[in-house]
Amino acid sequence: MKNKLDIKVIKKLYDFGGLMSYQCVYFDRVSFTVRTLPPSFNENKVKKEVEVFKARGFEASYTSTMIEFNGAFKKR
Repeated sequence: MKNKLDIKVIKKLYDFGGLMSYQCVYFDRVSFTVRTLPPSFNENKVKKEVEVFKARGFEASYTSTMIEFNGAFKKR
């Protein structure tokens, strides 16, 4: 089964202006450094990662970043 491009979703993303990326950040007590996990587009997944670190006694949170589109498809 081939993946189909959902034009409505793509249009909504361009109207919004970008795509949100989320990343789990935690403090590693062993190396005394702040570490980050690979970014994800799924906010719920990253929230679960943060909760796992917190349950293990780490200080953890997540950051969000908007990946802006370059304007190639921007309305004029």
